[in-house]
Amino acid sequence: MYMKMRRSARISEILLIFAAISVWFFSGCSSKVTEPASGEEICPPCSCQDNSSPGTVDNHYFYQAIPSTIVDQGTGGGVGYYTSLAFDSNDYPHISYYDLSNGDLRYASLEPGEGGKNRWRVELVDQIGDVGSYSSLVLTPENLPRISYRDETEGKLKLASYDGTSWHTEILDPDGNNGMGSSLALDPNGYLYVSYTRAGTSDLRFLTSTPTGSVAETVTMDLGQNVSFATSLALDLQGIPFISRGELWYAKYDPSRNFWIRELVDSQGSSGAYCDIAISFRENPVISYFEESNGDLMVALQSYDRWQVYRYDTAGVTGLWTSIAVNSQGAVGLAYRSQNPDALRFRYAPTK
Repeated sequence: MYMKMRRSARISEILLIFAAISVWFFSGCSSKVTEPASGEEICPPCSCQDNSSPGTVDNHYFYQAIPSTIVDQGTGGGVGYYTSLAFDSNDYPHISYYDLSNGDLRYASLEPGEGGKNRWRVELVDQIGDVGSYSSLVLTPENLPRISYRDETEGKLKLASYDGTSWHTEILDPDGNNGMGSSLALDPNGYLYVSYTRAGTSDLRFLTSTPTGSVAETVTMDLGQNVSFATSLALDLQGIPFISRGELWYAKYDPSRNFWIRELVDSQGSSGAYCDIAISFRENPVISYFEESNGDLMVALQSYDRWQVYRYDTAGVTGLWTSIAVNSQGAVGLAYRSQNPDALRFRYAPTK
């Protein structure tokens, strides 16, 4: 019991520190690089046919033909909000997202098709009430999806789990109006962790879900209405959770100086909306985001302390609600919403 109390206190202390830090670092995913970076590079986009497949960074064709695929156009438009992307152990992409028109939680996965042509399988996960906003996806070691999301009708944090045959949903936190800005993580023991906020108060909440049940706690009290509902959760190798919240920013920690360094990434136009970050196969940060000025999908990669910025999709208004992930071969995947046409889209942006 004493050890459990110490662990709980340590987690709470860490989360309090990161919540405070994230409010202080409030600058957006936004700076211009005047010189090209050396080392790792993102392959530039190109026009090509619609034919998705898991990528490998050593595949020459894959470098030359990076498809932009329409994954789902729904039944009345409005799909592709609150996207969350993950790769399975075979490097196939999976996406959870919200159907705004129908108020449903949807899920798409790329599967092998006839004649070697892969196809997207789209599923309706939850449609009882208005559900699916703030979706966050993780895959178990068996490639089974787990999705945290908000039930707007009930005002609750929910979890959808697939057992290999069917989907099951449950309310994770019945205490108050919560579940906004959910972010989900899975530790090596298979335990689920969720960070999220309460409506009205902006309280930061943290929940642990194990086979014996779920435990939720308030980590920080109200930080003010100017704080974003969005949260981002990650686990270190020891399974200790770290949470960032607040406005969009990029920051890195310098352990030698015990100091946080924040950096601008792209200062051109109105950049930084719907920003999502992942770590490349060379352990460099790579960021997807929306440039509002031109309505484009942007990708930025840091290499040798410099940023490369690419305009990756310019077809109409596209690149909203981006989610980014890196597969085992180092290929960067992007899930996002476009408005022309109204659809959920996916494409690769491999690094070399």
